[in-house]
Amino acid sequence: GAGRQGFTILQTLKGFEFHNVTVVDAHPESLERAKRLGAKCISLDVKDEKIGKIFKQHDLIIDSLPARFGFEIMSRAVEVGTPIIDIAYTEEDPILLDEKAKEHGTFVIPDAGFAPGISNLLVGYGLNLWKNIKKICIKVGGIPLKPHPPLNYNVTWSPEDLIAEYTRPARIKKDNKIKEVKALSGVETEYFEEVGYLESFYTDGLRTLLKTVKDVPELEEKTLRYRGHAEIFKILKELHFLENAHMSNTIKVLMKEFKKSSPEDIALLRVEFYTEGEVKGFELIHKYNFKEKRTAMSELTGFTPAILAKMYREGRIKKNGVIPLEMLGQDNEFAEGFLKELSNLGIKVKEYKKKKDLPEKIEKRILPQYFEKIVSGEKTFEIRLANFDVKPGDILVLLEWDPEKGFTGRKVEKIVSYILRTKDLNFWSEDEIKKWGYVVIGLK
Repeated sequence: GAGRQGFTILQTLKGFEFHNVTVVDAHPESLERAKRLGAKCISLDVKDEKIGKIFKQHDLIIDSLPARFGFEIMSRAVEVGTPIIDIAYTEEDPILLDEKAKEHGTFVIPDAGFAPGISNLLVGYGLNLWKNIKKICIKVGGIPLKPHPPLNYNVTWSPEDLIAEYTRPARIKKDNKIKEVKALSGVETEYFEEVGYLESFYTDGLRTLLKTVKDVPELEEKTLRYRGHAEIFKILKELHFLENAHMSNTIKVLMKEFKKSSPEDIALLRVEFYTEGEVKGFELIHKYNFKEKRTAMSELTGFTPAILAKMYREGRIKKNGVIPLEMLGQDNEFAEGFLKELSNLGIKVKEYKKKKDLPEKIEKRILPQYFEKIVSGEKTFEIRLANFDVKPGDILVLLEWDPEKGFTGRKVEKIVSYILRTKDLNFWSEDEIKKWGYVVIGLK
């Protein structure tokens, strides 16, 4: 596939001095672009029987087609014994190909993009660096630098795969058990210096991590967007616009809206590891490449398989079977080599740690989503504001307002009762918080 992601992969491979690259695509304009970069081009539909013969003639396959083709492409590569790296998130579980790949003496690296992809490698790397991890949370997204309301989004990848992400139930791990939650649920507020306040919500991105990360009791992945995005897509979902029967028309309308936001984007990733009293992790922030006119998302997605191809050429991938990136990431030498290649391409991954303490910044406008009743010391408060889905057992900080002392914070001992959700979407200002006298901040 030589679309946006495929072309970025091709450009990167050329930079890595891969001189014998074949591009297979059904679109003449995509092949014409690839030809200008010196690639051998074959016009062929992905379902054509000749694809297996082409695979057999090559040392490595990189699949950058939309997710609906991924499992079939991986299967065809395994059948002829050619290693394959796939960037898409297929509906089918790629682990199903493990035994067959081993029998044919080949490997499959699935989900080898940005997230899943780089995020998985960082999970594996972090598991080697830090011990006694209670929870891992991946927060990731690509958003426009100049958003246009109401969607405040511009799709930089397959729109079909985006809708699938918003409709497919999200699998998470809680108390050592895998459970499903609704996509777009669990909305929380996140802060990034580069863009300010965003929201995060559950999407199904863990997949292989649910099987490979066995000693961590809690795992979750959340998508980052500008605030209010999840609520809009929840409404579209409830009105059945995201169902297959209406998909083509919905995508046409959404694409018109998406194009109102700038194509220039910023990609953000945090992989957080929760230990006793501390959160450690990795942060990656990458912006649109104005020189090459490439989106941040296409670079992060495209660089990953190209780097893996380079490392395979250097003899650094030796296993057979299905090899998720978190497994490769647990080899420190491999992980550090991958991150060095990423750094050489202008993408830095920063390591950080923070105490589980009062938040450094208190948001001035907080969405009132829940009513709670809590106990702090000997006082009982009926709380009017909470900026996330409060559950018994969560750590809470009571922020009280005093005209003489200003804001003071202290830990809440426990939640007495869990009352009800409100649909009130009005924002509360700092003055209104002062009028009520208190607000609860959740520490996740």
